[in-house]
Amino acid sequence: MTDNRIYSIDWLKGVMILIIVIFHSYFFPSFRGYLAVEVFFFISGYFMMSSFLRKPTTAVKYTWGRVKRMAIPFFISLVLACTLYIQSFPVIDSYDALVDICGELFSTIPFAKEFAGFATRIPFLLVFWFLSVLVISSFLLYGILQYDDRLATMVLFPAIILFGYNAIYTNTECLDSFAKVGLLGAPLLRGLCGMATGALICHLYVQHKESFERRAVLINVFGAIAFVLFLALMFTGESFDKYIIVTIPWILLAAVIEHSWLNAILRKIKGGLFARIGRYTIYVYCIHSITQTLLFWFNDHLLHHALDGASLFIAYLIAVAVASIALYYLSQFITRLISTCEG
Repeated sequence: MTDNRIYSIDWLKGVMILIIVIFHSYFFPSFRGYLAVEVFFFISGYFMMSSFLRKPTTAVKYTWGRVKRMAIPFFISLVLACTLYIQSFPVIDSYDALVDICGELFSTIPFAKEFAGFATRIPFLLVFWFLSVLVISSFLLYGILQYDDRLATMVLFPAIILFGYNAIYTNTECLDSFAKVGLLGAPLLRGLCGMATGALICHLYVQHKESFERRAVLINVFGAIAFVLFLALMFTGESFDKYIIVTIPWILLAAVIEHSWLNAILRKIKGGLFARIGRYTIYVYCIHSITQTLLFWFNDHLLHHALDGASLFIAYLIAVAVASIALYYLSQFITRLISTCEG
């Protein structure tokens, strides 16, 4: 941890991953927690551009770096999920059946297409579309930057944002959709648009930093208002969820400016709980749905429904926290083991 760390981004990620965990718990059915995913797209795009401006590389190397950071917790969780849902798999009675199963797993899930076949009977594998969209969008957008960064920021990224969001809003009822939009699936298009917007925010901030900092008070106020509106939109109808993209740029900008009130407060308290959670987002995301499945099975078969309502929800949050920590240390152990073998 260094003094240069953006605690407010850690805090924002911590809040958003908690929202996603609560949304996937199904304890609050009218709660539109899927909107929190959009914030991760914006943040990812912001740091993609920041990385490019600081030390440009190739799209392949940049994407491979992201894959390596996600790969171990992803595959540990994938193996656990497949183990839990092995009974849902069709009978493997031939080589063709095995090919079909592998095709379903590694074509529908990684590329966030319309889910079909037996994969729809494995709901806890579907969370991985979020990780795959980030990887694919990173490769495409970073490749555009690598080709011509001026053309990307002046023409191509704005075009992706304009036409992409227009296509989403025209063809889907809400953002929580896996429908195909043109040649792309809606989640992948959302990822592209969100990351492109985050990248442009970073570009504008770096290019006009002094101007933004002079207006830090106004940006902080707008960011606070936008955050409240963001939370409010989670409890409105589906037709309103699209307005979320109006709030996120202000929230992100208020978090990254040097004179961010939130960052100043978090520095004094060494980050706080949500900021600490935000540093381990990948582990929480990969394991939380699998943890819910195990907890529900444990409650049904061993505790005979002793946990219910608030007690079950609290147990769920505690179980996710413990599982995420375990996944973190297991991933770190495997990483060190691989490094030792390579050395």
